Amino acid sequence: MKIFLIIFFISISSLSLVNSRHRVFVVYTETQKVLNEHNQIKEDTTLYKSTLSELKDHARIESIAKNDLKMKEIETKDIYDFNLEKD
Repeated sequence: MKIFLIIFFISISSLSLVNSRHRVFVVYTETQKVLNEHNQIKEDTTLYKSTLSELKDHARIESIAKNDLKMKEIETKDIYDFNLEKD
């Protein structure tokens, strides 16, 4: 009977150890997944900031205005003053 109890407790202990190691592996895997997602989000954020800074670039905006939209800078000779008040 004693041998049966010893084998039983050793089996329970072994199963508990296997279960604990499995849980550690699951937690480690989930942690790695979250860290990978975090790193991907950081890379995306850096890329978006870079793209945004390029889109905000003053020289780029001026080039689009002049070349694509055919805009020109206002000169003083192009400014008209209308007096709409009645005398």
